Amino acid sequence: MTTVTVLGGAGEMGRHVVQTLAADPSFSHVVIADMDVPAAQELAADIGGAVSARGVDAGEDESLDDVLGDSDANAYPIQPKKHS
Repeated sequence: MTTVTVLGGAGEMGRHVVQTLAADPSFSHVVIADMDVPAAQELAADIGGAVSARGVDAGEDESLDDVLGDSDANAYPIQPKKHS
């Protein structure tokens, strides 16, 4: 069983990555990790199957460690924030 976590998976780019990975038989489970938990849950429900949602704050190491720790592979289709 191969689990892949998509960081920012509920976002504009991330949802395409999630849909592609969910259709790929190489992965037995796709985790949508996003700050917007309701959007991640909605996407997981729309796709169905072995897709789940988890909340994550990509700016916090502990949050990242928690969500990525059980994954065999990770994808990061997130846009970096510009700091002024």
